[in-house]
Amino acid sequence: MQKLLTSKRMVFLPTILLITMLISYPGTIASAAYLVSVPYSKFNTTTATWYYVDKTYDGTRDSFVIKITNKLTLNTSQGEPAKIRFAPDNAGQGAFLEVQIYPDGMLKIYHPDAGTEFYAQPNVWGPDTTLKIYLEPGSNNLQKIIIYKGNEKIATLNTGDIVTVKMFAAMGNTGVATSGTVEVAIEDMVTFKPVINLMYAIVPIVVLVAVVGYVARTIKSMGK
Repeated sequence: MQKLLTSKRMVFLPTILLITMLISYPGTIASAAYLVSVPYSKFNTTTATWYYVDKTYDGTRDSFVIKITNKLTLNTSQGEPAKIRFAPDNAGQGAFLEVQIYPDGMLKIYHPDAGTEFYAQPNVWGPDTTLKIYLEPGSNNLQKIIIYKGNEKIATLNTGDIVTVKMFAAMGNTGVATSGTVEVAIEDMVTFKPVINLMYAIVPIVVLVAVVGYVARTIKSMGK
């Protein structure tokens, strides 16, 4: 019975350690989001209306997610898109990411260098559709950008043109939208990768100590 209990402790100890580490880790999966509701009128002009977000999301070190929920009524009689641009400034000094919403449901997302369309797909965008854009530092000094429509992954990009977001702009053209809003949220994402890596380093040591202790107790009991 004692051997069984010892064996169970050896199995559950790494799990208990992991849970303790995750509970004590200073962060959650996502922080409270910055959220702004952009009225349709801001998309009926070529002049950009800029909104500062709650802080600077530095693409070289931060993992964060942008959420865009479409509540616009777009004018189907013309083909101009509503545009939302995420950037480090309003002077074009850094890489930016632009999302374009078309009346026929076409969604276009432009590469951070503003010169290349890396995603274009019809029948994607609709009323109450939420687009989620995950940005995180990648390997080899690249930034990984993953696009979701709801819970469906629709595109992935690795780019050396790092997007840092301090503000975003709403713009379009005359008569693009007739009513509604676009809700834009942005929030930090906390990755548990450092914790997992630490666990991988610690758990073998913990298991080794448990095994050595078990062997020592076994030898001791055999000597009695």
